[in-house]
Amino acid sequence: MTALLTTRLQATIWSLWGLAFIATIIRTMIRLRIQQKFQAEDHFAILACLLLTGLTSVITFTAPLFGTEQDYLDELAVNPNAISPYPLNVMEDRTILALKLVFS
Repeated sequence: MTALLTTRLQATIWSLWGLAFIATIIRTMIRLRIQQKFQAEDHFAILACLLLTGLTSVITFTAPLFGTEQDYLDELAVNPNAISPYPLNVMEDRTILALKLVFS
């Protein structure tokens, strides 16, 4: 994955996270002002924002890892003698780490 594409992807991901965070803050402030207490859905909205933060962090870490491997596999499909960007054991370790993070 090229550096420019990775930068754009990260900017898009974190911009959308920022919008969700701001919306959650505004929702919380309005709800407290109108009702002076939280309902169950307010707690779920805050929990959803926290889970979104964790997922965004995982995607930020794993997107470049998967991007490098995707570029290598695309090149390998065209040229079977393509040189790996990393030693195969390093690529395997990075893939295992990325998959553990995604599925945890």
